[in-house]
Amino acid sequence: MKLKKIEWLALLMTVLLLVAATVVVGSVMYREFQTTAAVAPPAANETTAAQTTARQAYPAAEAAARRWREDAYLTGASAVWRQPTEAGLQNGKTDWVFSFYSPSAGKEYLVSVSGHTLHTSLIREVGRAPAPLAPAQWQVDSTQALRDFLDHSGRRFLRLNPQANVHLQLAVSAQGKAEWRITALSAPDRPTLLYFVDANGTGGETRIAASNP
Repeated sequence: MKLKKIEWLALLMTVLLLVAATVVVGSVMYREFQTTAAVAPPAANETTAAQTTARQAYPAAEAAARRWREDAYLTGASAVWRQPTEAGLQNGKTDWVFSFYSPSAGKEYLVSVSGHTLHTSLIREVGRAPAPLAPAQWQVDSTQALRDFLDHSGRRFLRLNPQANVHLQLAVSAQGKAEWRITALSAPDRPTLLYFVDANGTGGETRIAASNP
């Protein structure tokens, strides 16, 4: 049976619509799969292949902040290792939270990065504009900072306190310099080690601010 011209056109439109619907559904399912896979957190003291050092993770965070506000500038970064092994600390890789500030918005933008994937972001009000942390001031990556920490009391502290968590923060010091602040906490009422590393890479002294191993 021959189809009339109008019937051929109707059939062609139906086929095209089915193809388009298949593409859209497939795209949505793929995005949902990516999101689900990306959100799965690593084990407490495990480093996954996707995780990165702070400097490796920074470009993705900066791009997100600039999409939020063109004048956004970096103010800090932070990460936590829960009951880490020495090997887990030495590579300096984990998930990161970066903070940015926009003078035009008067707000702070926080973004979480795992590998090169953005997870979550948060915009919040701040009472006073934080000091900018120029990337040019930040030459020491998390790997070097943590190895320095381990070589100067950190390794001994963790061996004596295997349940300790290690908090790493990149911030601007009272003198306006970029520095790494490393805090090892074994428990609220147990020993604490606080260690600082110059992030400029200009040979500034590292110092132990508090120690009670």
